[in-house]
Amino acid sequence: MYESSFRTHAVSAKGKTLILNAATSTVAEGELTAELTDEEGKPIPGFTRSDYQPWQGDSKAQPARWRGGNACPRDRAAARFFLRRSRLYGYAWQ
Repeated sequence: MYESSFRTHAVSAKGKTLILNAATSTVAEGELTAELTDEEGKPIPGFTRSDYQPWQGDSKAQPARWRGGNACPRDRAAARFFLRRSRLYGYAWQ
């Protein structure tokens, strides 16, 4: 099954939550997963793709959740998104 991914630039994110504006339910069996990475692109433990707690639906303000929590543990971090039959309209650190 086709999947695409992209990584954002690292930003100051310590203690912030990644908020997603995305839709997975408008496309059959869509899925969006994400991970947080350090500035070099290495996944942050507890915030990897396998730690991501997926959700399905359509939301303009869905907090991203991982086993490691919701708040970014690093001073600077980037997000890597993986999309399969889903749409990511935007994201913000809050």
